[in-house]
Amino acid sequence: MIVILSIPSIPLVNSSIIINEVMYDPGECKDSYCEWVELYNPNNFEINLSNCAILGKEITNSTIESEEYFLIVRDTNNFTYNFGSLENFKELSFSLTNSGKEIILEGNDNCSDSFDYTSYTDYADGNNHSLERRQDGSWGESSSQHGTPGEENSIFYFSEEYSNIIISEILPNPHGGEDEEKPKGEWVELYNLGDDRIDLKNLMLTDQDYENELYIADNKVISEDSTIINAGEYKVIY
Repeated sequence: MIVILSIPSIPLVNSSIIINEVMYDPGECKDSYCEWVELYNPNNFEINLSNCAILGKEITNSTIESEEYFLIVRDTNNFTYNFGSLENFKELSFSLTNSGKEIILEGNDNCSDSFDYTSYTDYADGNNHSLERRQDGSWGESSSQHGTPGEENSIFYFSEEYSNIIISEILPNPHGGEDEEKPKGEWVELYNLGDDRIDLKNLMLTDQDYENELYIADNKVISEDSTIINAGEYKVIY
């Protein structure tokens, strides 16, 4: 029997300003140049950040407009070179360890949020992707290279309702070798019963006794959307 195991997520409680995206291990350039944290203001009014601090560093002389993004960067010039121009940002001296740490936004009622990415370091690990927050408060790896600084998160409308993924077809004994390269060999077809897109990456196919395991990755599928399965869509895992 084959089952799907989901990756646990840690939902966060929304605050006035939220930590929305984190680039902790860019890969394409040095961490000391290109690490950044994105904040988002979901309110319909501007918020002054002057009494706020992130990672123990004060955010002085700054405001975040209604429903706008604000970037905290380590190096403005290198951020601009690698990720594009900035409009709303603050350069601060901070460090994000690749093994994970808690990012704390504090100072007043408008600045009270935190995100500990220690349990997410299997994602965005030096591959030029970021960690992004979904609309339900869960986190995952961005579906786009370089993340989405200053823009809506690429996985914002994704879901983690893995119970909506069912096994719809199996080829356990193909003609020829069972471990031949795709599209030959064994495969399992999945179907998304839900209404939202789901990224299958890092989910695992296994038998009942866990004697055989297969982690879903980009090289296990044939699709332009890679490991992403849309609502009402089938996806074959080779």
